[in-house]
Amino acid sequence: MTLDMGMLEDAVKIVDDLRSKGIQLRIMGAVAFRLHCPKRQDMFEKLDRPLTDIDFMGSARDATRITEHFESLGHKLVYGLIGERKIFARPDGTKVDVFLDKLSMCHTIDFEKRLGVDYPTVPLAELTLEKLQIVKITEKDIKDLSVLFLEHEIGHIDQDTINGAYVARLLAKDWGFYHTTVTNLSKIHGRSDQFEGINDVEKQVIARKISNLRQMIESEPKSVAWKMRAVTGTKVRWYREVEDLE
Repeated sequence: MTLDMGMLEDAVKIVDDLRSKGIQLRIMGAVAFRLHCPKRQDMFEKLDRPLTDIDFMGSARDATRITEHFESLGHKLVYGLIGERKIFARPDGTKVDVFLDKLSMCHTIDFEKRLGVDYPTVPLAELTLEKLQIVKITEKDIKDLSVLFLEHEIGHIDQDTINGAYVARLLAKDWGFYHTTVTNLSKIHGRSDQFEGINDVEKQVIARKISNLRQMIESEPKSVAWKMRAVTGTKVRWYREVEDLE
């Protein structure tokens, strides 16, 4: 068994075991991208995108029981922020990041009402936003999103679809998050077109999906707060600085 496959199976087993105890935990990050792209597993190898850690999203009310479960597996708690985040080290040294209720990075994504929408991962819309909210988006993030766009359509539902309608509604309330997202969509379009592991037809598919998502975002009516913040634009910082916990 490869290391990547072992991490996938371990992550799913943890979610399954906690569900049997009545605890909701969902996989996010790179492992979730792999699980949602079964037809494109070989592309992650072509793009030289190995797995390095495992990320989860859970509920703050279950924080103690989640910690107890990971410690029972031999995971060591190395960082804990009450009600927000816990970081564990697996016996092999691999990092396990558990966020609670929300992802507060460059921008905030609230999971409280949508944690149970998909299984065993967070919904595809949030999985997409998880990467698009990164102001300094990296090569590995662009690779993950490129494969996800190849595998899934953009639409108005969550089931096996990137819910562009939900993404658009969320961004219509927050100009800063909107600005980071549309900037990153342009970066993905340009960079994915240069990847040697993606053929010309696949590049056209990625471009179409990005265009579809961008169109949904732009056509969504914007809130008054969004319009007022847009006037200031990038003259004032529109994102949160992220602390490096590595």
